[in-house]
Order: sequence, then C-alpha cells, then structure tokens
Amino acid sequence: MDNFIPKAFTQEKDECPVCLARLDLEATMPQVAASLDKLLVTAMQDGVGSAVCRALLDLHSSFGKSHADYRVAFSLNLSIWFSAERFGRVKKVPDLILAYEEYRGEASKSLSALKAAVQNLQQVCLTDAEGEVSSHDSSSKDSSSKDGSSKDSSSKDSSGNGDLSNKGKNSSVVVELSEFLTAFNDFQTKAERFWLEVDKWTDKRREDAFKVV
Repeated sequence: MDNFIPKAFTQEKDECPVCLARLDLEATMPQVAASLDKLLVTAMQDGVGSAVCRALLDLHSSFGKSHADYRVAFSLNLSIWFSAERFGRVKKVPDLILAYEEYRGEASKSLSALKAAVQNLQQVCLTDAEGEVSSHDSSSKDSSSKDGSSKDSSSKDSSGNGDLSNKGKNSSVVVELSEFLTAFNDFQTKAERFWLEVDKWTDKRREDAFKVV
C-alpha cells in the first residue's frame, strides 16, 4: 500500500501527515540498507580491523531490529485506524492502543540503539585509523634509524609510498562510510518526523476512545 489505505480501496486516497511522513521514511530505508551492505562488503574485502568488523555487524543487526520493530508498531497503528475510522469500533481502540504503546516503546529503544551503533562505528573507525597512522610512523622511524643516514632518502620514499598505499586501501571504506552516513542522517530525520506525526495522531485516537469508554 502507498499509505494507510490498502490497495483494495483504490477509489480512496489518504494524504494525512502520517501517510506522507511514512512514505518519506520508507523511501530512505532501501538506501540505508544498500549503503550499509556495500560498506560491510567493502570493509571485509579491504581487511579492516576486527573492531571495525564487529561494529559493522552490530550496526547491521541494529538496523534489522529497528526495521522490524517499526513494522510491528506501524501494523498496530494501522489496526487502530481500521477500528476507529473505517469501522467505527471505537471500543476496541483502547486495547489496540495499549499494544501499540508497548511496541512503540520497543521501536523507540531500537532506534536509539541504532543511533548508538552508528556513533560506535564512527568512533571505532577513527580509533582504527589513528592506530594505523601511529603504527606506520613508529615503523618508519625504526627503519630510518637502522638504515642510517645514507639510506634516509630511500626510506622516506618508501614511507611515502606506503602511506599512499594505506590511504588507497582505506579510501573505498571512507567513501562508503560517508555515503552511508548521508543516507542514515536522512533516514533519522524522516524517522523523527514520522514518529512525531504518529504520536500526535495516536493521542487524538486515545482521547476519542476513552471518552466513549
């Protein structure tokens, strides 16, 4: 379905804020998933450190859970819409709202965990990069002192080539990480807007339902 209205009701069109926010949010999900998969594959191929790999796998798992919790919460919210708006079964809404709030809480937690996983990946990547630079500088100094002044210039050339090689090795990961973060920031903005609209809509349904009860 393109919004709250299932395809069976083709004659109807719903342009409520929740529907539009949902469309915007779900449009970002394939981009985030694709860029995350690409980042994961690139990182594995380029032989990044184990800490980065773990952070990527944790992020991949967190995104999957966040997506699943969103789906469950949205399905329950859709049930509220059918009961309250289409069939007028307002008395059923309180039970549905209680179920929705439980999974809304889970969706909120998993979204927070996803944000934390992204921040952790950024920190781990930064630490990993700093460690590589430090190790490279240390090995260059040791090599230079052992070879002596007569080989100093050749050592610098070798060091420069090694540094460029290292940058080339990691450049693809840096590019993929940047693309993922761009997609994720868009997803995060759309998710916040979606839940804001859903919560406003649900609050109104709750007020209406408990007035009847």
